[in-house]
Amino acid sequence: KEFEIGYGLDHPNICSIIAYQQDEELGSCIEMEWVDGSTLREIASGGPLNKDLCRKIILETCDALDYMHHKQIIHRDLKPENIIITHNGNNVKIIDFGLSDTDDYYIHKAPAGTRVYASPEQLNGQTLDARSDIYSLGVIISEVAGKWYSHIAAKCLRRQPSKRFQSAAQVRKAVTNTHRRWLIPLLAVILAAAAYLAFS
Repeated sequence: KEFEIGYGLDHPNICSIIAYQQDEELGSCIEMEWVDGSTLREIASGGPLNKDLCRKIILETCDALDYMHHKQIIHRDLKPENIIITHNGNNVKIIDFGLSDTDDYYIHKAPAGTRVYASPEQLNGQTLDARSDIYSLGVIISEVAGKWYSHIAAKCLRRQPSKRFQSAAQVRKAVTNTHRRWLIPLLAVILAAAAYLAFS
């Protein structure tokens, strides 16, 4: 199931699954892309992340989720341990589709995932859609970037799915708009300073 779901995904922010093989010593194995990096959990444990890195991680995670959700795939176990950040470029790579679901699979319909990051409807064994992953993303944002994006995390974490962001694209837009609101006052200050120097 993990192989079938992951093999069909082709996105720069998702770890590629290459092949399914039988090894004499290990048995059934999934061959995956080698990612030279550390998990988001490991990186975050080293101290607070700067705003630019947080923004990049959130935006790339949103891009990967939006791609998956358009293919009717729900990750169901999104957490810092399943997000690798590459050492070269700090690029996001989402891993571990062992609990993922699509319309074609009904193996893991019972409650699953990591409790802290699982949505209320996931813990209750209800039917899930992309908004369940949005909840998990909200927990991650609150943990690693709450200082700057607490209002976005709060909306992701609404108990009722209908009151959350309805897609990863909406979360991405909210993050981008927040960044722009910081830039406009900064630009105004720079222009005012330049004007003052020009006429002084």
